[in-house]
Amino acid sequence: KLFTQIGCGLTLIFADLVIPFSGQLGFDAVITILWVVGIMNSVNMLDNMDGIAATTSAISLIFTLIFTAFIVQFQFDIWHFIIIGLIGSLFGFLLFNAPPSRLFMGDSGSQILGFTLAFFSVKYLWNAGTDEGYYPLWLRFFLVLLMLCVPLIDTLTVVINRLRRGQSPAIGGKDHTTHHMVYAGYSEKKVWLLTGLISMAMCGFALLLVCLYDAGFGLFSALAFTPFYFVFYFMFNNTQKFSPPAHEKKDDLAQHPSADSGSM
Repeated sequence: KLFTQIGCGLTLIFADLVIPFSGQLGFDAVITILWVVGIMNSVNMLDNMDGIAATTSAISLIFTLIFTAFIVQFQFDIWHFIIIGLIGSLFGFLLFNAPPSRLFMGDSGSQILGFTLAFFSVKYLWNAGTDEGYYPLWLRFFLVLLMLCVPLIDTLTVVINRLRRGQSPAIGGKDHTTHHMVYAGYSEKKVWLLTGLISMAMCGFALLLVCLYDAGFGLFSALAFTPFYFVFYFMFNNTQKFSPPAHEKKDDLAQHPSADSGSM
């Protein structure tokens, strides 16, 4: 799986589409591959409960479409038709995947979604700018973090917690932020709705961030990124406060189809 993800990252390099991080092609190519691998794994790991991966991915794609339409001047092309088609297919899929799910995504779906989000984030967000040039690196960095808030926070939280327990981050389990919300007493449907609302709110703050910067507020516009810290604190802190029931800890992955299948 990892080699395939690296191959997906290489396709962006061969298409001359890289994250303009340093201006050095070799270094930027490595950053781009790491970004693609990271996002593909994040979406794959987030596909651990009904509807969440599809919902957050659809919201991120809607944000990307709005961003290119109203913030960055663009000419409507084939890529925007692809984004619209993906959004429509995800909403159609959610008719069967929303809790209680009758249809599951699996690796074949989550990996494609992850690559799609990585591709469009590089094409339209990491390379975002005006006629005068790219937006500042910090602004583009904040944009992608807000756009992909839920999968990135979930992955970061899982990696931190597993490393602290001496476990491999690549091994699947029911220790995600979404699982801990259930342990805290939320129903799976409420977790689905809450993650969707968080994703919409963070994408809204991303649009606010760019609008404030374009309006001349400069670094003060970075205040629009502040809610990200509150969301991270809430989701991470929740994993420290609420643990799975004793019988959950003893169950293996085979008994839990909603557990993630590992990152690599």
